[in-house]
Amino acid sequence: MCNYGSKALLAAAGLALLALGLGAGLLLAGKPGHPPSPAPVELSDIRSEVDAPIVTGSAPPAPTSLAYPLPKKPFRNQAITPCKPELWEEEINKGCWMALDQRPPCLDVQAEYQGTCYLPVAKDRGRPPQSARP
Repeated sequence: MCNYGSKALLAAAGLALLALGLGAGLLLAGKPGHPPSPAPVELSDIRSEVDAPIVTGSAPPAPTSLAYPLPKKPFRNQAITPCKPELWEEEINKGCWMALDQRPPCLDVQAEYQGTCYLPVAKDRGRPPQSARP
């Protein structure tokens, strides 16, 4: 038969284990094992509802691409003087060019002139669209 002292000791030990378990549970509940997942991002949150005034396409360069020399006359579809320096256009050989922040070797779609890579400016720059959307 157990005496009153050993029952009290067992009860105290049980309460201590229960308190230790609850304390550990509360401690771990405050520090989750995984950070909360970010909310999914919708494309409407990323993209604006308006189009850019001018965009450019890009493609990876061909491994053997070489720039063409800047021509002596403007291309048929190239803007001619007067150029628009406020749009970073430069006049070279009566045509309008945009210098790129790239040094030779230039890509095959770029002209090389005096150690700088250039792209020709389109002659229809700034022209309003020919048709409007309904």
